[in-house]
Amino acid sequence: ISAEAHIKAMEVTRIDGWEYEIEAEATHTMLHYGAEGAGYPAIVGSGPNSNIWHYQESSRQLEEGDIIVMDYGASMGYLTMDITRTWPASGEFTELQERAYRCTLEAEKAIIAAMYPGVTRQETRAIAAEVFERWGFPGQFPGGAGHFVGMSVHDVGDYDLPLQAGMVIAVEPIIDIPEEDLHIRIEDTVLVTAEGPVVL
Repeated sequence: ISAEAHIKAMEVTRIDGWEYEIEAEATHTMLHYGAEGAGYPAIVGSGPNSNIWHYQESSRQLEEGDIIVMDYGASMGYLTMDITRTWPASGEFTELQERAYRCTLEAEKAIIAAMYPGVTRQETRAIAAEVFERWGFPGQFPGGAGHFVGMSVHDVGDYDLPLQAGMVIAVEPIIDIPEEDLHIRIEDTVLVTAEGPVVL
């Protein structure tokens, strides 16, 4: 993403702004940089909408203290990207939001670092669960190596097989605490290779 597009996205994220403005800016950026279109309907949820995992209304006005969750990826060259980012509407996390964010990011990085051929999904889940436990978020959704991604955002594949070179897999640890209007989700699409994982 260019510096200009990044600045524009930050201008769109503001208290009293709207979820649909963020979705529109993301769509514009994807198309501007050559995507054929969206890989799936946008999920842009703020505040209590962030806890609706597949929310697609994009109709709420942003408020102080809100978290924004955007799960939205492009389709380009017969490959769909599954990407999620979470950030504070005000530009500043609360203490709980920041702790949950740091936990989720550490778990995602640990999962990705382990994604070599021969590793099982169960092994990656155990790695992420240990991170969640250490940060004080047991019983959440550490994820591990997740669903296959390809021409479709949820593509076909044998989930019983250990990871193999050439597999493209989403990694998506989540902390979801509805009573706090807290949902932290960080997701990337990862290619497994013999030399190590590649974040696409």
